[in-house]
Amino acid sequence: MEYRVLGKTGLNISRLGFGGIPIQRIDAEGTKALMQQLKDAGVNFIDTARGYTVSEQYLGYALEGIRDKFVLATKSMSRTKEAMAKDIDISLGNLIIDRLAFKEFIQDECNSEALVTEIRELIENQERKTKMLADYADIRNALGGTGASSAVAKAMIEELRFR
Repeated sequence: MEYRVLGKTGLNISRLGFGGIPIQRIDAEGTKALMQQLKDAGVNFIDTARGYTVSEQYLGYALEGIRDKFVLATKSMSRTKEAMAKDIDISLGNLIIDRLAFKEFIQDECNSEALVTEIRELIENQERKTKMLADYADIRNALGGTGASSAVAKAMIEELRFR
């Protein structure tokens, strides 16, 4: 398994991660077996969300004894700081952890000026642009070229190529 440092977090994560939405289709014991297989394969990044019905609860149960082998991320549809704080507390309880490795976005941190600056830096830095193109191409290939995530990867590839 290849690993990369996740942005500026310093976290070393597997290049291939696991998205928690399919857990809705299996039970807690199936999730436990799947997490063991992921660990054995070297996958250490799991992305889930409060909106994925039982995903967080099943992951909380399934990761008992191996939780330290994974970096967990979750999401919330909350749009206020207070609602986000409440969702984080619920997620921490569901996942049976005392903290999240990082938060993906909180609305008051995600402003258009910051996003424009980040996009400009990405476009103007050729080394970063080349790396991003390769990463998005790998994502698209891994996803088989179908589905929403693959479409996003394809759109990002096209956008970066024309800049």
